[in-house]
Amino acid sequence: MSGVSYKKSQLVRTSFELGGLLPFKALPPLSRKIITDLIAALEVAIVIFCAAIAKFLYVDQIVQTGESIWLYVGIGSVGATFSYIALKKQGLYQSDKIIEMRGHVPRIFFALAGAFLILIAVAYFFKIAHVYSRGWLLIWFTLSLFMISVQRKLVTHMLQKLAKKGRFSHTIAIFGSGSIGQKLVKYFTQDDIDIRLAGIFGDKAISTDHTASKSSISGDLKGLIKLAREKHIDKIIIALPPSQEKKILEVRKALEVLPIDIHLCPNLINLNLRCPSVSNIGDVNLLDIHRKPIKDWEHFTKRAFDFAGASLLLLVLSPIMALIALGIKLDSSGSILFSQRRHGFNRKIIDVLKFRSMSVTEDGAYALQATKNDMRITRIGKFLRRTSLDELPQLWNVIKGEMSLVGPRPHPLKLDKDFEELEHYAHRNKVKPGITGWAQVHGYRGETDTPEKMQNRVKYDLDYINNWSIWLDITILARTVAVVVKGDSAY
Repeated sequence: MSGVSYKKSQLVRTSFELGGLLPFKALPPLSRKIITDLIAALEVAIVIFCAAIAKFLYVDQIVQTGESIWLYVGIGSVGATFSYIALKKQGLYQSDKIIEMRGHVPRIFFALAGAFLILIAVAYFFKIAHVYSRGWLLIWFTLSLFMISVQRKLVTHMLQKLAKKGRFSHTIAIFGSGSIGQKLVKYFTQDDIDIRLAGIFGDKAISTDHTASKSSISGDLKGLIKLAREKHIDKIIIALPPSQEKKILEVRKALEVLPIDIHLCPNLINLNLRCPSVSNIGDVNLLDIHRKPIKDWEHFTKRAFDFAGASLLLLVLSPIMALIALGIKLDSSGSILFSQRRHGFNRKIIDVLKFRSMSVTEDGAYALQATKNDMRITRIGKFLRRTSLDELPQLWNVIKGEMSLVGPRPHPLKLDKDFEELEHYAHRNKVKPGITGWAQVHGYRGETDTPEKMQNRVKYDLDYINNWSIWLDITILARTVAVVVKGDSAY
C-alpha cells in the first residue's frame, strides 16, 4: 500500500472553536508533490549544467583538447539520472519533508558521491573512462554538490516562508462527534500540526456515543456538504465507531459527490471497504476511501491544456464567430449572446455563454430543454445547434477557468432539479463541466427526455471522471468533430 504523509511543523494556523464553523477563507494548499517534482527536475538540470561548466573551466581552459560540448552533456545526463536516483534513495524527494533543511547537505554529499562512483564504474565497464579527464570529473562533482546544496537552502527558506503563511496547510472537516472525533479534534488543534480544522459534524439522532455535547457539533451531514460546496475543504475524515457500519457506508456515499479526499480512521479497517492506500496526518493513520479526481500534476496539465486550447481556438475561430454574430443580428431581434445559469465545479453556479439560437432567452425554473421541431429555434439557430457552433462562446468560460474543453456537459438548473434523485447524478460536478464530453461522442447529445437517456449520459460522464487522462481529452475532441459533422441528436 502506498502512503502519503503530512509532516508536523511549526506553522501559523487559524484556531478551531468547538461549536462553530471555522472562520476561514482558505486558499487551496500548494501541492507538495508538484513542488517536489519541480525541485527534482531543477537538480537534474543543475547536474547537467555543472558538467558543461566543468568542461569549460577545465577541459577548454586548462587541457584545451577542443572536444565537443555534447560529449560532456551526454555523460552529464547519465550522471544526472544516477544522481536523481541516489538523491531519491536518500529520501530527499519525500514531499512531506521537502520543507525541512536539517541533514540535507550530508545526504546530498553521500548521494552524489555514490552516483558518481557508479558512473565511473559504468564508464570503465564500457571502456570509455579514458575519454574523460579526472580533473573535469572532480570539478563536476564539486560544482554539483555546491550548487545543489545552495539551491536546497534557498528553496527551503522560500518554502518555510510560505509554510508560515499557511500555504501548505490542509483544511479538514471531521464527521463523527463521539470519542473518535473528539480525539482527532484534540490532536489536530495542537500547535505543531499544520492543519486548519473546519469543524466537527455529526448526526446526534443516531449516535450511540454520547461523549460529545451539542455545543461541540458544527452541523449535520447536510451542513458538512453545504460547507464543502461554499468553502474550500481539502479532506474529510469519517470518525465513527465500527458499530455504526451502516451509517459509515451511508455517509461515505453521501460525501462522494464532493471533489474531496475522504478518509476513514484506521480502526475501521475491518469494514467491507476497498482501501488501496493509507495517508498520514501527523501521527494519525487514515484509510483512503475516496480520491479527489484530477489533482496535483493532473490538474495543472488539464488547466494548461484547456487554457492553451481555448485561446488558440478563439484566435482561429474569431472570424467565424463574427459572421455568426452578424447572422444572428440579421435573422431575429434580440441579443447575440445568451447567458444561462448552470452548475459548475462542486455545484457552484456559473453563467454559461452561448450564441442565441432561440427567439426566447429562458433561464431558471421554467426553462424548457430544446426538442425536435421546437418553434422557439430561429432559422440560423437550427444550423448553429446542429453543428454545435452555438457553444463557441463557452471558450471564454474555459479561459476564465469555469469550464473545461472536455468534461460532463452542464445542464440548465431545471434539468438538474428534475434528475437530481438519479443515482450518481450529482457526481458529475466533481470536475469542471466541458464544452464537449465522453457522453456526447457516444450519442448522448441533445435532448434527454427520459431517465434512461440521462442515466446513460451519467454513466459515460462518470467513466470519464474515473479514467481521465490528457489523451482521453484529445480523443474526445477529435471524435467531437466527427459527431458534429454528422449532426445527429442535436436540435
